[in-house]
Amino acid sequence: MLEIRFGKLIRLLSIALLFMVGHAHAAEAKGMLRVDTDQGTATVYLGTEEIGNTPINRYMEPGSYTIRVLKDGFEPFVRKIQIRADQSTDVSARLFEGEGSVEFVV
Repeated sequence: MLEIRFGKLIRLLSIALLFMVGHAHAAEAKGMLRVDTDQGTATVYLGTEEIGNTPINRYMEPGSYTIRVLKDGFEPFVRKIQIRADQSTDVSARLFEGEGSVEFVV
């Protein structure tokens, strides 16, 4: 009798665990952002947040973002990008020499 109850309990726990794992996976679906430049190392921003130096490979929440790639002596590279769940978004920033610029971020 005790073995039957224990077996049922194990099955119920297994089903509950499978449901929770499946639910967590669906809620955590992310996309991959890959950023590189043709001029070596540069600093990458998403909006106003610095996320690191190129090359970057980073999992991101799906959504629209503004990406900026900055390097001293080069014009800023600014683009709108869309990150989609379970997909890779590749950004190859082509940087051009310049005098620099002034940016106002609102």
